[in-house]
Amino acid sequence: MKERNPHIPLEVIRQVVEGKLRLLPDQLRHFHDCDLCSTTWWELKREAKRQKGNDAKKKSA
Repeated sequence: MKERNPHIPLEVIRQVVEGKLRLLPDQLRHFHDCDLCSTTWWELKREAKRQKGNDAKKKSA
């Protein structure tokens, strides 16, 4: 049986984290219901924040 709401592709989640893309209503519902997709978002968000902090340290050095 085909899954009604397939997982959101990693590249789409990455673009959402970067603010380049917004999720469609069906994707947003899936995102809220799916532990895998929401965990992926949090991990990418954490990594982006860490990278931003590292870039700021390099500029001030």
